Amino acid sequence: MSFVFDKNDMLFISDQQRAAIITACVAAAMADGNINEAEVARMEAEVVKVPWGMPRGLIDEIAKQAMENLSQIKDAKGVMDYITRTAATLPPGPIREKTLYLIASVMMADKQVNNEEKIFLDAFAQAFAIPNDRIQAIAKDLLSGGG
Repeated sequence: MSFVFDKNDMLFISDQQRAAIITACVAAAMADGNINEAEVARMEAEVVKVPWGMPRGLIDEIAKQAMENLSQIKDAKGVMDYITRTAATLPPGPIREKTLYLIASVMMADKQVNNEEKIFLDAFAQAFAIPNDRIQAIAKDLLSGGG
């Protein structure tokens, strides 16, 4: 199974769920408290690959709103509340796995994942209830440059 979103994935999720995935990408870029140009470029590159089924302007507006909302989170509890809400919004299984893959792809833009980003990814993986063997498969695919 590919960890990249395809058109079929988007047929079965709501606009609210699509927005949650876009917001998770923005959160991934912000996870270490420093959004650099490489992360923004990678987020753009990853987001445009996804067949969202919505106009680009709307995707950009969701991302802009996400950045504003996420920048209001000031502590670890707020981050965990956000992650928990995201997990509750997305259906279990492949959609959550593909979301984790997508956010990890954004984080790897600068070819390194720092401690804050690792904690963020681990929190998402736990909230998404992704089994360890699937996490390992996602990591292997990312490190091999797959998709």
